[in-house]
Amino acid sequence: MRYLLEGSIRPVGDRIRVSAQLIESSSGEHLWAEKYDRPATEMSDVQDDVIAEIIGTLDAQISTAELLKKVWP
Repeated sequence: MRYLLEGSIRPVGDRIRVSAQLIESSSGEHLWAEKYDRPATEMSDVQDDVIAEIIGTLDAQISTAELLKKVWP
């Protein structure tokens, strides 16, 4: 496993906070981190929205990390 996605979900008042970070497993280097806040009343939509945002961001972050490793090994 080359990358690890670590995260947490917790209530903050009347909102839900999802925290996520991308870590390169061999070095432990943090490549990306983000927090997503959504109203708790929209809990059913939170999962789909946050997953879509994370997937889009990770695709770009992993592609960049792979490119940088080829340029500067």
